[in-house]
Amino acid sequence: VEGARECHRWSRKFGHEKVIRAMSARVLGSGKILCGLAVVENELHQIAAVRAARPEHIVAQEEEALEVARPLVPRLPFSALDLLIVDELGKNISGAGMDTKIIGRGLELDPGEARQAPEIKLIYVRDLTPESAGNAIGIGLADVMHERLYRKIDREKMYLNARTSLNPPVARLPIALPSDREALDFALGALGSPAPEEQRVAWIRNTLDLGRVAISERLAREIDSRGVAGPAAELSGWRLAPDIYSPRFDAAGNLAMS
Repeated sequence: VEGARECHRWSRKFGHEKVIRAMSARVLGSGKILCGLAVVENELHQIAAVRAARPEHIVAQEEEALEVARPLVPRLPFSALDLLIVDELGKNISGAGMDTKIIGRGLELDPGEARQAPEIKLIYVRDLTPESAGNAIGIGLADVMHERLYRKIDREKMYLNARTSLNPPVARLPIALPSDREALDFALGALGSPAPEEQRVAWIRNTLDLGRVAISERLAREIDSRGVAGPAAELSGWRLAPDIYSPRFDAAGNLAMS
């Protein structure tokens, strides 16, 4: 914990890149590293490239692997959203609970790096992954959460993570509501639009799994207006499915997933 805290502390002053390069140079110069293995995955979590390097070549190989990885990173194909619904956040999804470069919040861009995430007005998170063991770090990036998630939070673990990363805001608790119906009613009402079907809403499993995204009627219409229509239509590598899904709620007011 102390080592991680020191890394974050110096990064605040000098920036992540300088600190990571300095610390890695120290480790690589210790003589204890035999070699390095870089594994690059695509947006489907499949291995796209594997590179091996001796210690003196690891930095250069890492930079090359990063260039290979950049175009493979999944993105939400929208410039703006009124509401993003996220089924789950967690430490096994991202160190920040939700990938900040996907949601565009808590974002630290590299010098000269362009923002690629959409502008999102509200984020609603429904649950916490079991692998997180109660550490809901990153919940502070959301605006609304399900009470189910709230009940799973281990504050001691989450606060320790926030302290170590020197980032208390990501542990702030958003509005908690007892059902999906109430949470969505609140969020859609807070947006001020006269009708839910006129709002730009996207629904994802988590920020690591963007293979399938449910979108609202308005987003579908906007995609159609750009000439994207039909079962095999592509939008920057995305296919617009022809089936229409109407969300259903169970007796408790929660989304029925089947």
